[in-house]
Amino acid sequence: MNTTAVLVLTIAFCVLFALVAWCLVKLDKVHSLLFQTESQVTANLSRMEAKISSDLRQIESCATANLRKVESQATTNLRQVMSQTFATERNSFAQIESLFGLYKDLDFEFSLPHSRGFPASPDFLQAVHHTIKRLAPKVVVECSSGMSTLIVAKTLQQIGAGHVYSLESDRYYCDVTRALLEKHKVAQWATVIHAPLTATEINGKSFQWYDTSALANIEGVGAMIIDGPFGGIGSLARYPAGPQLFSKLQSGAEVLVDDYNRPDEKEMVALWLEQFSELKKTVEPCEKGCARLVKR
Repeated sequence: MNTTAVLVLTIAFCVLFALVAWCLVKLDKVHSLLFQTESQVTANLSRMEAKISSDLRQIESCATANLRKVESQATTNLRQVMSQTFATERNSFAQIESLFGLYKDLDFEFSLPHSRGFPASPDFLQAVHHTIKRLAPKVVVECSSGMSTLIVAKTLQQIGAGHVYSLESDRYYCDVTRALLEKHKVAQWATVIHAPLTATEINGKSFQWYDTSALANIEGVGAMIIDGPFGGIGSLARYPAGPQLFSKLQSGAEVLVDDYNRPDEKEMVALWLEQFSELKKTVEPCEKGCARLVKR
């Protein structure tokens, strides 16, 4: 082998060695880069796993808390519904008891028209009956006619004395009540007065109140029932009963106010108590509320 050939082989070997060395360096860099990438991916995955775990715990915690709130609210609502249902059933039973009591106490020959809703409820009617029976008044005045007129007239018939004067603004209901009294054979114990609502000024304020001219000569009222006019005609619609009629009450007389659960009736009675110091109030546990005022 000549010198030239040896030189060529030497150069070729050196080039090959340099190339192999360069490749090894590159492979080492690639391996280092891959290791770094793997470490970053592993770290990112760990962070993602931790974040997901934290989010899941928060979701689970929120869901548990919300479920507890829903469960608590559902329990509260159920208790309220059960309480309301029980109160409704108890009240309905009380109304049935009162209605049966009226049939028994007053020995009605014919059935009574429907009560509750717009008409007076049986418990209020029973309070009316017991009051009239206890007081045995010679004169009873009533604001608004209907079932209560019949109950008063029937009780007076049972006592054997007294008369009820019922103010009614609607001529149709005058006829309905008169027919009811005739049907139950107590017309002689009651007078239904057609008393249209007229503008009435009291203490500078205008009200729609019954024309009470037919009661001008009526005195010595032993009992009074306030269940009209219709409250929807205006604020404190029944307030004029005090200034217009209370002067006719005799000592010991009692006034029964229906619908006392309503704000207007509460305010009305409060005003009466301020203006008529001789009145004393008690409250009866009736379906729509009942205030009893006694003149001392």
